Amino acid sequence: LTRWLSPRLLNPIIWLLRPLLFAGHHAKVINNTRRSFGLSALRQDVRYIYTAGDLVLYADIPEYVPLSNLPSNHHFIGICSWSNPTPEPAWWREVMSSPQPKIFICLGSTGPLHVMGAILEAASSLPVDVVLSTSGRSVGRIPANVHVAETLPYDETARQSALVVSHGGTAGLSQTLAVGTPILA
Repeated sequence: LTRWLSPRLLNPIIWLLRPLLFAGHHAKVINNTRRSFGLSALRQDVRYIYTAGDLVLYADIPEYVPLSNLPSNHHFIGICSWSNPTPEPAWWREVMSSPQPKIFICLGSTGPLHVMGAILEAASSLPVDVVLSTSGRSVGRIPANVHVAETLPYDETARQSALVVSHGGTAGLSQTLAVGTPILA
């Protein structure tokens, strides 16, 4: 929504609509599923729905997501790093074994593609190899120093890169921090 409305205007509207939004689709779907199994409905609030388990585990670390007054059945378990088993593209071994620094760009399936042109243009002027994962999305003009694949082995690509440029999703942030590579999100 922030593409069409300024956050300054949108935030008060969201605050007013918050009860309706939190009671929205996810809560209804989960409660319908619970009823089909003979279970009682939960409170129509998606925050409650997502945390109404006998055991609630947060795949994060408390320093990044500080929560206070957690119930005794809620626990942080740390980063759960997972990388999709992905075949290496034809250019992979040559590019990744080169001594040239690498920038890994991965905006995921939800990152804002309207910034990709500016990112690639800036990276094309640097003495680096750019490794770009498109997540199957069309990204426009590809400069000469950019190596493209739909998906890449995230952990290994991030580990061998000097920098990761990301849309800031939790999974990518966690995986990048876990391998010790700086991230611009």
